[in-house]
Amino acid sequence: MGACESVERALASQKPFGNDLHILDHRRDCLVQLLEELTPRMPAAGELLDAVAHRPDGDHRRLFTETTLRSAIVHAHKQLTPDTPRGPRLLRLTDCAAVFSAAAGYLERGGTDSPLQDGSLVRLGPSTHHGWIWRDEHPDDTYGRVFRELLTERYVMLPSTPDAGTIDMLTAGARLLDELLPSLAPSTLHHAHIVACVPTSKAFFGSSSRPDLSGTVLLRESLGSPWWVAEHLLHESVHMKLYDLLDGDTLMRSDGRYVQRPVVTPWNPSLLSGANRWHAWRVLAAFHVYVHLTLLSMVAERRAPELETTYGAPSGIVESHRARTRAHYLGHQLRAQPMCWNELGPFGQELADWLQSHLDTLQDALDPAPAPDGSTLHLYLDRYHRETDRVEQLLSERSEHPEAAREQLTALARQDVASARAILGDLGAHRQLDGLDTALAGLVGAELADHYPEIRRTVETWLLDASPDGYRLSASGTHDAMVGQMVDEASDALYALATNIPAPVAHAKRRAVEHRTTRSCRDNVGRLLAVQAAHVRPGAQMLDLGAGVGIATAWLVAGLGSRTDVAILSVETDETLSAAAHTYPWPPYVRIETSEVDAALAGNPGTFDLILVDARAGLPVDAIVAASRPGGMLIFDYTAVTARARAVGDTDTEALRRSVLDHEKLVVADIDASGGVVIAAKRA
Repeated sequence: MGACESVERALASQKPFGNDLHILDHRRDCLVQLLEELTPRMPAAGELLDAVAHRPDGDHRRLFTETTLRSAIVHAHKQLTPDTPRGPRLLRLTDCAAVFSAAAGYLERGGTDSPLQDGSLVRLGPSTHHGWIWRDEHPDDTYGRVFRELLTERYVMLPSTPDAGTIDMLTAGARLLDELLPSLAPSTLHHAHIVACVPTSKAFFGSSSRPDLSGTVLLRESLGSPWWVAEHLLHESVHMKLYDLLDGDTLMRSDGRYVQRPVVTPWNPSLLSGANRWHAWRVLAAFHVYVHLTLLSMVAERRAPELETTYGAPSGIVESHRARTRAHYLGHQLRAQPMCWNELGPFGQELADWLQSHLDTLQDALDPAPAPDGSTLHLYLDRYHRETDRVEQLLSERSEHPEAAREQLTALARQDVASARAILGDLGAHRQLDGLDTALAGLVGAELADHYPEIRRTVETWLLDASPDGYRLSASGTHDAMVGQMVDEASDALYALATNIPAPVAHAKRRAVEHRTTRSCRDNVGRLLAVQAAHVRPGAQMLDLGAGVGIATAWLVAGLGSRTDVAILSVETDETLSAAAHTYPWPPYVRIETSEVDAALAGNPGTFDLILVDARAGLPVDAIVAASRPGGMLIFDYTAVTARARAVGDTDTEALRRSVLDHEKLVVADIDASGGVVIAAKRA
């Protein structure tokens, strides 16, 4: 038996981590236990338990795999169990009871799947491990209504009915996955009960799944190829297999509120938010997926020639080298970072060791000289390469670009070249430095913007040429870190350009990432602040309370443009964050202070034309209102704490919000920033 075959068999059938029936039965037993605890207070839970007891185990395994029933059980248990963290908005208890009754009736009528399977859905494939393709023709009965409510709450959108071509692509992808991994595909797809498609124009992902919607896979409608579908079905089904392992076992030591995010994933952009900094659970989940994707891609590359006639060229599927090196990096980081390894419970550490052993088997068969532990050059340049492709595509889609954008691209080109020259010079790579200079000699002035993708590819080529093994520039890691800084700076700048983030705001966002603070003004609120700043009178005074590292202050500055006839006081209580804000070269009209809120407000009655408040419990609302001049604008920004408040059932945030809404001296509008209103102000 070859390496791929032996690893596939282990991932598909070994207990406790691979065997799907073992995992699903364990998960069902956990859910049944919750139903037993609910029965004294919810008769419908007892009704369902009676129906389950009268059917063989195999007849209700699929029932407990489906999202609607799982969610109803968990949501009801959270509401009826004292001291249980609530999480996002929970289903009403009456809806939970209705789901229990519907499930019981389905079993009593001889059903062996789920009430969602009523003839309106399409099977992903002919075998028992194949789930169902969602179609919105499903009636608005108990299961249909609750399922739609769950998806709307978590994704703020509903899946659509895929057309015939999309259904054909989905079923072809499932067939391909079965053909590539005949043992592993059933073992993973067993965990995916519903596959739903969302319009590509609304999707912010290629594919998605969530622990609180376990059993449902979401894919964008533009599927690309059966190979793409096969990879993403495996990817999300493997995630759900891990979600099912998570329940009832000691995978993690914490309760899911991860403060530390110690692992940077070099192949992902920060998005000016630290999005590529991961906590232990996410690292483990990604490691779990990438070990499986390594196997898939190795088999796909070997069998592509014989399968192309049926499924087309293998486009859209991850390359084995990329999957393998990412898995290797994540496995190393789990152990190298104490805040990761110590966060794993005994079961989680055992899982990590199990996955590593199978990755080692695959690596030994494919690459006798794998990436050295901790190396990052190849991972950073992978992101650099992919972002170059995106820049080239964007430039090709428009024949003309705004002058400001061209100036920024020119500055980026110069920055990348200067960084590459500094890295090669410090490394002593004189041949590569000369090669870089020669290749770029003919590109000057405004042409830099037009040739930016070409410049980036040239930089990438000569940096890789300076690497002795393709994985690092030097054993110390110093020069890899310099490459990482170059890639991060370019990536952040491109993101700011693409999303129209002003330069002062981009700098402030980087400070927030460096200091790992989540107290940040969100972009939709920041743009509102910029409009308000542009609207203030000459001589206006503005106050930013709870300024953090200065993101909201930066939005005010951006809105003012070239104006200097105002004053901004930016106040933060945390000395470290305030010191970080001080590092930026603010305009003279901005004053940064480290102070308590009460002290900042003292002696300033009726002073400020605009007050922004980072809203959190305990703020002196009356004193803040008193500091505003008559007709002044107050903006209480509690978006940054809303998600956290909901997660822990925090009533203090709601009390603060009510104290503002009900204040007798204020005319108030509670704005949902996701609405469809455009607010603008003409610059002075």
